[in-house]
This record gives sequence, structure tokens and C-alpha cells, in this order.
Amino acid sequence: MFQWLTRLVQRAPETPVPERFYYFAAHQAFHSLAFYDSAILRQWIGAPNAAQLFGKAAGRLLECSVTAALLQPLRWHDGRVPDGREFVAVEFPTPRPMPFTEETLSHLRPGDMEEMGFILSPYFVLWIGSWARQPEENQCFLLGQSPIAGQSTLRQLTSAGSYNRGPGPEPRLEELLQAVCRLEDFPPVAARVGPEALRTEVDRELLAQIEASG
Repeated sequence: MFQWLTRLVQRAPETPVPERFYYFAAHQAFHSLAFYDSAILRQWIGAPNAAQLFGKAAGRLLECSVTAALLQPLRWHDGRVPDGREFVAVEFPTPRPMPFTEETLSHLRPGDMEEMGFILSPYFVLWIGSWARQPEENQCFLLGQSPIAGQSTLRQLTSAGSYNRGPGPEPRLEELLQAVCRLEDFPPVAARVGPEALRTEVDRELLAQIEASG
């Protein structure tokens, strides 16, 4: 895994608490598999314990120990999105609600949420595309908690970074699959992206959209 990517998210602890493990499993482990080892995702299709196989792989990638209790709540989904493309998705357990409003968030300093023990947990992470394509030609999305209570955030992951597409749909798989088929309703608003040498045409297009939006 590229060094810049490991710096985007801190390494998971040796014995992870559930929220931290699910966060890193979605943002880092699934991201790595989707773009650098997607054949493994394909191999798990149809396996009755596919979600737990992913969780074990995430533990190895994050170099942390995982337990059966940590893996049991994970759910695996695969099939086709409404426009016909294939997908695989991992569903994470329902996280504790966020207590913040837009007003209370305006009074927080950077890092305050983490100091209070709040993590923006994932609901789903999703690979979508065709197994016949090159990994960078497919798409990867993450639907996670917003810091504002009752809202979600849709992110698009690329091999070079993560793009915030703003408020997302309700945290249900059907809603997410519909949303990724109409991305024009979810324009990118911010990005964390690696150096120019690692960026693809998709990254350049997304960054151009952010710049054009002001």
C-alpha cells in the first residue's frame, strides 16, 4: 500500500474497539482490495461467510487482531445495480447516533469530535463496475455518518484518494445503489488526494468539478 495512503488514516490499534475497526476496514482495507486486489472480492461472491472473510482480510491488512464478535455483525451483498453494472458491498452495523447539529458543530474545534470519542462510522462500502475492466476503471463508494445527527455523507474512493460528495441518501442499500446511478445529484465538494503522479483521469475530472464549483 502506498505510504501516502497509510498516512491518511492512522493505523488501527492492536485490539480494536468495534467503531475504530469498522472505520478502518471501510476506509482503508476495502479501498485497498477494490483497487489493488479486486480478484479477492470476486472470489468471495456466493460464499455464505463472505462478510467474515472480508473482516479477516481487513484485520490482516490493518495488522490487528479480530474476534468472531467483531466480524459477526458484518453483512455482504452482491448483484447488479439498476443500470446493469455488477456490485459487491459490505454493510456495517448501525452505529450510535451523532449528537451534533449544525449549530453545535460550529462551536467545535478541529479534533474535538475525536477527543470526545466520536467516529464517523461507515454504513456501507461499495465496489461497482465490471470484473473485466482495469481496477481504476471501476468505482468505489462509501456511505458513512455525517457529523450532523440523522444525516449521511457519500464519498467516492479512487486509487489516489477520497472525494466527499456531500449529504448522501438514507443508509439503506437500495437507496445507495440508486444514488450511485445518478451522481449528478451528488457533486464532489472536497477531496483528500495523493500526489499528481498517482492520479488518474477520474481524479482529474473530480478535482476539476470541485474547482469549478468554487
